[in-house]
Amino acid sequence: MRAWEEVSPGGAPVEDFCASPAGSDTLTPDVLLVDCYYERSEYWENRIRMLREQMQYQLAKGRIQPREVEQEVSRFADNADENQLHRRLTLLWKMHLGRLRMRPGSHIVLIGCNLYCRHFFTFQEAFATHCVGLESRQNWLQKLHSRYQRLKVRMQVEEEHNFVLKVLWLIRMMKRRAFRSLTGHESLMGYIYLKQFLRYRDRLLKPLNLRTLYVHHRLVVMRVES
Repeated sequence: MRAWEEVSPGGAPVEDFCASPAGSDTLTPDVLLVDCYYERSEYWENRIRMLREQMQYQLAKGRIQPREVEQEVSRFADNADENQLHRRLTLLWKMHLGRLRMRPGSHIVLIGCNLYCRHFFTFQEAFATHCVGLESRQNWLQKLHSRYQRLKVRMQVEEEHNFVLKVLWLIRMMKRRAFRSLTGHESLMGYIYLKQFLRYRDRLLKPLNLRTLYVHHRLVVMRVES
């Protein structure tokens, strides 16, 4: 806000609509700036460090391959970060997007998010539902996939002290190796989900008419066409 006032002292005022209570007056901004910033908490930093130590132990025992260490740690970190950020952002968007009425020609800028992040589409889905009034209908596979992602994080958090979860983790590793050698994909469920998700995304975005103008690393600029 301070930066915008310095750039355009006589310009339209900047309002932090998350700072005002839900249900306040409707806003019709020319530019909607959405900050997807996320800082990992100390708890999750420790969990990732502990998982890396567990993977190094499994590597020393010859139970996994070197590249699988970084793959497991990276998957866990990505899933944990995504779940934490997704929970926070969806709550904010549900509370506040209903106040917005974006006119044709107005712009939406997403900071800290790109086309390859789940949050990019999650914002579009929330915008369509709460701001535009389109109906969003996820199928059973999408709901199952979302629950499974949360379950995987929980399994890896609790696996250290649970023998059953250790066995399940070993089965997952064996399954990935088998699918990778047979199909080139580590997860049949993930491959099927991707196909379903792409169809769902296209069906939702077609009437939404948000045009993506610019994408660079973690910055996306869109324009409301109608």
